[in-house]
Amino acid sequence: MARYAMSAIFGFAIVAMLAMFTFPVWQAWIFQFQTLLAGLFAVGAAYATVNQMRTSDVRADQRHSEVLELAIRSDRLKLERALVPFLRHLWIAHGSAKILQPRVPNFQDEIEPGLGYTDSQLQFQIDVIWNIYRDLEEIFQAPAFIAGSDLFGGKENFAVGKIKETMKDFQSHRLLYLRDKEKHTSGVSRDQFVATHAKAGSFNSLIAFQLEPLVSGLFELARKYQIEIDQSPANFIGFS
Repeated sequence: MARYAMSAIFGFAIVAMLAMFTFPVWQAWIFQFQTLLAGLFAVGAAYATVNQMRTSDVRADQRHSEVLELAIRSDRLKLERALVPFLRHLWIAHGSAKILQPRVPNFQDEIEPGLGYTDSQLQFQIDVIWNIYRDLEEIFQAPAFIAGSDLFGGKENFAVGKIKETMKDFQSHRLLYLRDKEKHTSGVSRDQFVATHAKAGSFNSLIAFQLEPLVSGLFELARKYQIEIDQSPANFIGFS
């Protein structure tokens, strides 16, 4: 619109100049109202300029929106790769740890004959907790999860750091357990077995606590970026 108005103004000005030399009456009329005409031309030119600037601003805003949309789309894809399917696995690990937490004695002096715990039950609990550990290890080592963690908030990245510290401590004790198991053909010594179970119980309690802010924060992030996460009923590890 502004472009057409500007063209019309210049066209009218050229016609008027040519008419001055052809029609004396028209020349006299222009001389009489030249100040008014100059003002009208100035207002018209200013109006066309302002409209052109507005059009340029609109186009600039559109280009900015397109660039921003592309950036958000890139971030969304990056985050989706980090959360699918890993967030569901974290959710299952958290649910498993919470279910297991009240069933696992956390201290060595609780594991005594007469409490109803058999060695096979204690070993089963250790194995379940070790499975939770391995699941977390696979998630945190996945390249897609590591790349997407750049988009996590401070709360989520802090939780990941604390969980990794807890896992590192449990891993060192697990290695001692496995070495003791290799040394004794009849199985792990009772003291080592009890100590490992106590450590596993402590690890499970910490994980159940530390996964809470991570899982809730990542679900909130998924909703923000409109990423669908499978929350269908899960068979939590070792329990129905």
